[in-house]
Amino acid sequence: MLILLPLCALVVVFLSILGRSEDDGLGASWRRAFLLSAAVWGGLVTLISESLSLFQAIDRLWLAVMWLVVVLVAGLAGLRQGSIASGLRLLRRKTYSFDRADRLLLSGMAVIGLLLLMIGWVSPPNNVDALLYHMSRVVHWAEHYSLRHYPTAYNHQLLKPIWAETAILNLRVLWGNDRPASLVQWFSMLGSLIGVSAIAGLLGASRKGQILAAAAAISVPMGILQASGTQNDYVTAFWVTCLAYLVVLSRKRPLIRFETVGLGLALGIGVLTKGPFFVYAPPLMVWFFLSELRRGSFRRVLFEGIVLAGLTVLLNAGFWSRNIVTYGGPYGTSDWLRQNLGIKISQAETIPLPSSFHTADRSRVKASGAMGLANDAGGVEASSVRGLAALSPALAAYANPNRATSDTLQGFIPAPPREATRWFSPVSQLSDGAAWWIRKMTQTIAWNLVTPSSAVNSLLVRGMQALPPVFGLGPDFQAELSQAAWNHEDTAGNPVHLFLVPWALAGLIVYRRRMESALPIYYTLVSLATYTLVPVVIGHGNSIWGLRYQLPFFILLAPTIAMAFSLPRIRWIAPAVAGAFLVSSLPWVFLNNTRPIIGLAPWPTRIDSVFTAAPEDILLAVDSSSRHTYAEGAEAVKASGCMDVGLRLNSSDLEYAFWWLLDAPQSGVYLETIYTFSYLERYRDLTFKPCAIICTICGDRVRLNGLHLTANYGKVSVFVGPNYVPDEDG
Repeated sequence: MLILLPLCALVVVFLSILGRSEDDGLGASWRRAFLLSAAVWGGLVTLISESLSLFQAIDRLWLAVMWLVVVLVAGLAGLRQGSIASGLRLLRRKTYSFDRADRLLLSGMAVIGLLLLMIGWVSPPNNVDALLYHMSRVVHWAEHYSLRHYPTAYNHQLLKPIWAETAILNLRVLWGNDRPASLVQWFSMLGSLIGVSAIAGLLGASRKGQILAAAAAISVPMGILQASGTQNDYVTAFWVTCLAYLVVLSRKRPLIRFETVGLGLALGIGVLTKGPFFVYAPPLMVWFFLSELRRGSFRRVLFEGIVLAGLTVLLNAGFWSRNIVTYGGPYGTSDWLRQNLGIKISQAETIPLPSSFHTADRSRVKASGAMGLANDAGGVEASSVRGLAALSPALAAYANPNRATSDTLQGFIPAPPREATRWFSPVSQLSDGAAWWIRKMTQTIAWNLVTPSSAVNSLLVRGMQALPPVFGLGPDFQAELSQAAWNHEDTAGNPVHLFLVPWALAGLIVYRRRMESALPIYYTLVSLATYTLVPVVIGHGNSIWGLRYQLPFFILLAPTIAMAFSLPRIRWIAPAVAGAFLVSSLPWVFLNNTRPIIGLAPWPTRIDSVFTAAPEDILLAVDSSSRHTYAEGAEAVKASGCMDVGLRLNSSDLEYAFWWLLDAPQSGVYLETIYTFSYLERYRDLTFKPCAIICTICGDRVRLNGLHLTANYGKVSVFVGPNYVPDEDG
């Protein structure tokens, strides 16, 4: 099976790195080798994909050849140098003495991991963002054998960072369909568990503490729900964890050159994965370089800076260049950046508080003529509007654009008390800035308070009513919080982990004399610094949609929790806390809102169990009302016998559902967007003449581009005919 080639490459690289590892007295050599080999593998995913993309050669044959070359080259080099044999000997000699509690905890984590793997394997991708752009971009690339830009109705398919989807592309092409798509997030979860346990070891945690760190990480509700899907937040968390491990390692001893390369690879891949990585990486890198400067070797710091910058540019060059050509910037238009960042630089180059341009102004969402496309390169995200349907029925009303917009739900930041106020201002203005920050941080934290118990939720909401207005938890916020979907992968909070944060901090302070050094405290402070940036840097970081961006923080905090509860000289505390974590995770394991093991539709799950539900029901679980219209539209195309299908969609349409229902592109059906933005017209294939068009914005039209209406299922219309003409009224 060709899909095993990338896995074989990872194993060979891992054994080679492990065999070359020297015993530095810090232990966890196999975990260090794993994290470094994962960084190398991640870099290879990008380099192989970008190289083949230049020749439009991303197909099963050439991907198999490239990964086979990696296996052979790395394998032969490892065998010749003896590093593979040495790595195997190290693994065979590795012995652990686990007591009954340790074995029980490890078995519990293995069961949870296996269940999540099974859920992901049997479930089609069904997250809103996956259907809008994560998986849509993957099948477009597979169809074009290239990562090049293409005409689309949703700009996120082009301008968002691409590493997670590139990894999915490799697995999908080698396998033949999207069955292994969830493995990228699942392996990221597995890697994060290895990473946090290794970090805990560096901080001084015992073996039981390291197991506790893994238990704390695997039980994060947002992580549990995402590990079986195709989003990229867990992928981001994994690269943040790799980065954090190597930074902490650098505090114990200077990094060797290969470890510096691994640090650069983790940094570059993280940048290529998701925007929120920019929230977590800077505090870690500042800590790294400050530590290096304290060692007094400016030449070494310069070398490391060049390596990190060079690898980051190398890995991102292809993605950045395509965006610069299309949008004028590496991450899209300046309008899009302004609307998605919490802080902007004014023309006077001062740093003001976030200003009112974040207020939800629907008038800025323009239509492109008769196309009916929301200009999402600079307006409201279609995923936020679509995502409202993923919440409980009580929140569905918020999707009504005529309703007075709530900045918390829509992900916009309201105007502060004073606009363009500098940070270094008189005391009165400083207090305004502090009030703004307190309000945003409080909201960011409070979204985690939603639990599976309605009684507990009501109690928490009543408690908020006693808080002063400065915290920003007024009646509107309380109403939204009380109705949020606790078990959906976009909106799930992390109440247990949040509750333990202050206890962990208190434990570090109380038992600080038992720590070998202050490293755990420094690590915790840096982790907390990353969290404070979430609502400041990301425009909707304090909204319900910002909960996803908090996943890396709760993963980062797992070693802190492990240290705090393993310092007391009572052996049962760490295993007891770890067991409590695993037990508390069960509602999210079994009652995933859109991919449940136990189906309790219509609430708290949207469908029956993924092991009994029809694949089409799983695919469109987030929008069951569209299930029949999408399926019948696809059936009408199949009945026509047409293999060249045009798409005329809105930016909020679940495009990937049509690809999945038509089994494209592996079935031979070719799909292409024929109505797009003016700046994407350059990518249209003018020789493409579809014999069928799927349209979701055609209303009562009976003729489109020379094709006649053959089926109308409400929102979805299908036009079929042999005489396609470019003129839509032809």
